Amino acid sequence: MATDWKRARHCSVRAFFLQQLLRLNSQFWHGRETIPVAIARERLDKLASRIPKVPLQVALSTDQLEGLALHWFMPSDSDKNRVVLYLHGGAYTAGSPMTTHRDLISRLAVRTGINFVAVNYRKAPEDPFPAALNDVRSAYQWLLQRYDAKRIFLMGDSAGGGLALALVLLLRDEGLSLPAKVITLSPLTDLAATGLSLHQNSDSDAMVPGWLITQLAGLYAGGHELTQPYISPLYGGFHGFPETLIQVSDSEVLLDDARRVADKMRSVGVAVQLDIWHKLPHVWQAFAGMIPEGRAAIDDIASFLRG
Repeated sequence: MATDWKRARHCSVRAFFLQQLLRLNSQFWHGRETIPVAIARERLDKLASRIPKVPLQVALSTDQLEGLALHWFMPSDSDKNRVVLYLHGGAYTAGSPMTTHRDLISRLAVRTGINFVAVNYRKAPEDPFPAALNDVRSAYQWLLQRYDAKRIFLMGDSAGGGLALALVLLLRDEGLSLPAKVITLSPLTDLAATGLSLHQNSDSDAMVPGWLITQLAGLYAGGHELTQPYISPLYGGFHGFPETLIQVSDSEVLLDDARRVADKMRSVGVAVQLDIWHKLPHVWQAFAGMIPEGRAAIDDIASFLRG
């Protein structure tokens, strides 16, 4: 297993108290074995609304691609020759660029100095696999008509991180040009839920209970095999993949989803950087307005894109 510790095994005081607040919020999940999707969406939207936001100099606009919304986040004096395609998280059933991820994507755009375009892909259970994958492939092909592939970067968090890896698998298998680099934050890569950390970190993960992954995986797969690589990229082959950065926390239930993908990438010679942080919540980068580790992780992403 890869053991690439990015930070010393401690967290800031702010991060410690954030974990406690999130743990109180997650009491809602305790004692449950299932939850309606509408409630899960409501809980995610409410959590996002509570994240402190600061004004950021980002111009917003939206393109429509055959009914698919592409949201642009354009910082002043941005590098117009490069673009990041961002795929948001939400367990394939919830979230959107403008409701749950607007602050995170804005911060990323400002810090990197690159225009971001985020896809509001279709969600399960109304639109199960392969709807989301088809949507992000369409968005990527749309960008290929406007940018050289060497100037396109792909990024996603949680389910969006898994979707980003699945998209690269699909593009490679179809013989299309691949993005220059890939970045995933706490990626969901194994919907078959075989990672040991799903159980070992069930008490330390302040946001995501392991059983929720199993429930929502079935809604997304829509009857398809959960180990199909375009659904669970962990089961794919990573030969020919672009340089990849993976950020994850050691207290997450998805820790092994990240570690096992990094190990498989390394085994076939992919340049992958796995950064494991200590005692931070799932996709802690979204809390950059509250904790220094969020800002530091975004700094590392900016360095990776420049490198």
